[in-house]
Amino acid sequence: MIVGWFGLCSYDVCTCNVFLVSNILLIPYTHTHQTQAAKADIWRYIMIWEYGGIYSDMDSSPNTFTVDSITNEDDAFFPLEKLGIPAQYWFAASPRHPVMYLSAKHSLQTMAFRTDISDNNAAKTTGPGAFKTGFILFQQFKGIDTTGYVDEGIYTGAHDRTVRVVGSKSNENEWIIREGVKGKGGNYEAMGMTRFHDTKGKYKQLHNGIVSCIDQRYKMHVELSADWVNIV
Repeated sequence: MIVGWFGLCSYDVCTCNVFLVSNILLIPYTHTHQTQAAKADIWRYIMIWEYGGIYSDMDSSPNTFTVDSITNEDDAFFPLEKLGIPAQYWFAASPRHPVMYLSAKHSLQTMAFRTDISDNNAAKTTGPGAFKTGFILFQQFKGIDTTGYVDEGIYTGAHDRTVRVVGSKSNENEWIIREGVKGKGGNYEAMGMTRFHDTKGKYKQLHNGIVSCIDQRYKMHVELSADWVNIV
């Protein structure tokens, strides 16, 4: 899938693994402890907030999207996914875009006060649900009420920044092909990857019950033996 992006020669392609996510970006910015799926969600918001550019899941690839799709006038560029909300698996934005800040902030606040971060539905807490909330808050700062379910068009929000939404929920692959690697259980396992859903049992086994974010943060401040590695 990544090879498909090299055809867009005007863009630099940077791939990041879990160690880069944890050690470079998350430590300076966050004060919560999350499962790897939640980390990946929050990291993408912070990365684009800080540097701008395009975020893409590793199994997404260009379809009708080209080097000319994003124009100089575009502050942010979001295709629609099948739910009718801006896609979180692929998006582009200028640095310091409010949607990125608000999505990250909402995700961090949600995770910080969870009583059990080992039992986390990332799609709702830090993933597409959080990204939708970030878009809703973005427009609310402009005095615009929205449910986050939108159509193609240009939307103005906080600080008069804008978002261009493209495509339709009836054809989510029109611009970007989603999940080009089919079967997150089968094909990914063949590559030696563990799906985050399959790690919950490990959390429970290690901690004999719940993993409170606040409790883990406290332990990491007062107990030298306590580390996020003990959870993951």
